[in-house]
Amino acid sequence: MTFTRIISLIFLTIMFQCSASYAKDMEYVKTNSGKVELIDVRKINLHRAIERYTKQYRLPSEELFASLLIAESSLNPCAVSIVGAAGLSQLMPETAKNIGVTDRFEIHQSLWGGASILKSALNLTNGDITKSLGLYNWGSKSLTTPFDSWPIETRNYVEKVSKTKEKLKTTGWKNYIPEYIHHKDRQACSIS
Repeated sequence: MTFTRIISLIFLTIMFQCSASYAKDMEYVKTNSGKVELIDVRKINLHRAIERYTKQYRLPSEELFASLLIAESSLNPCAVSIVGAAGLSQLMPETAKNIGVTDRFEIHQSLWGGASILKSALNLTNGDITKSLGLYNWGSKSLTTPFDSWPIETRNYVEKVSKTKEKLKTTGWKNYIPEYIHHKDRQACSIS
């Protein structure tokens, strides 16, 4: 065998392996517009996921839930805060464990975890969005402390979520939020 032929065989072998790997991550999907597109199945339709969890947990609006996600993680599924909150919904380890989330970086677990906590907060505050956001961000201390005495970080957080929510209502939240987001989990985020 000649050197050129060996190189050609190696090249073809590599190309076949790469295309096989690529193919298993691709799937034909009918989009909302009715077109059939080849998409990367490692991507998650974030619009549908936000709609699903908003409806499932009977949250007041998609704009509120999307605004919370923007404020928490800037829609980065690999986000980790300095205090250890992680994922799209920025769940703390103990909180995640208590509600059954096993991988805070996995997008669906983070979304349903965040929606579940927000719904519980809304129930505890009789639907008061300001108090619910304070509860989500600062914890139970927000229930017994007047808003003016909340930490500045929490007050700024509530203001950011509220302003973003109004912006999303005006512009249409789907115009602001990317339709697809790449699937992430602990391994994909390179977190130990």
